[in-house]
Amino acid sequence: MSTSPQRTIDIPVVVNAWGVSAGQAPHFRLLVDGVMIGEAWVAATSSTPYRFTATLDPDQAHRISIWYDNDGVVNGVDRNLFVGSITVDGQEVKSTDARATYDKGAVDGKDVVAGQVGLYWGGLLSFGLGEEMFGGPLVRPPPKPEEVITRPIPITVEAARGASATGPVRFKVLVDGKPVGEAEAASGTAERFTFGVTLDPSIAHTVRILPVDGTPAGALALGAVTVNGKTQAPQRRPTTAPSPWRSPPPCSRAARRTQRLRRVTPSTWRKTATTAGPGGWPTPTPRAPTAPSPAWNGRRRPCAPAPSRPPTFARAPTI
Repeated sequence: MSTSPQRTIDIPVVVNAWGVSAGQAPHFRLLVDGVMIGEAWVAATSSTPYRFTATLDPDQAHRISIWYDNDGVVNGVDRNLFVGSITVDGQEVKSTDARATYDKGAVDGKDVVAGQVGLYWGGLLSFGLGEEMFGGPLVRPPPKPEEVITRPIPITVEAARGASATGPVRFKVLVDGKPVGEAEAASGTAERFTFGVTLDPSIAHTVRILPVDGTPAGALALGAVTVNGKTQAPQRRPTTAPSPWRSPPPCSRAARRTQRLRRVTPSTWRKTATTAGPGGWPTPTPRAPTAPSPAWNGRRRPCAPAPSRPPTFARAPTI
């Protein structure tokens, strides 16, 4: 499998420096990623640009370093090098930038401080620069996670032993489903129990007080619950009574068969007596039609009569 060749370009690097000479001018070497690409003697006493060219991959981060390698004192005069900034591809970076470090004295990584202008002890002034400084793509650091501010919140529970309890009743306090503490109510009169929990005050939370496993219902009597100085009455789970408006139970097969046997279809004519008609043939005597029972009305009635539902009224619109 072939790989694409590494791309390199020439980047201008300028060191803005000056110095104090003692016997000779200060000398430095310019390194890119630990490889020397140039050197210079700094005889100037005011900020002067020293220009270099670095051939490097623009799609990678690089470290540019200035190694001051001839610090010394001659006849009481201290030789020093000062670096105000460097300019990489037209972008200036101060020696006091957060990306700069100064390894004082021997370049051994043991005495490294933040970058500074005066290199009074010799050593290495380094700049760790990202690929955006060399014409490569800008790679931004990932965003910092949102800071969550929490603080301790006191929770006070008024609890007592219920009438059905024969001894102390133990209960637990949960916040958002997580236990924060347990206590024991031993008296029949209300006692105050205080718990502490660290929470985010900017969002809502759920506080629950439950008996420990095995405690019978009614063994614990709860009073007010105070959270961070605000008292709340306990909210008990409501019990739902069966609705009287439910449909009657379905008819069994036997009940349906009984209804079919009892059902009477009204008849308009019923032969009760005969009279001799023309030709001697018997003629039925007409009888008044039988009206269907209003309870049946030709339909199957339910097995159990449903109670009458109270009338419902439309709610007036709120203005």
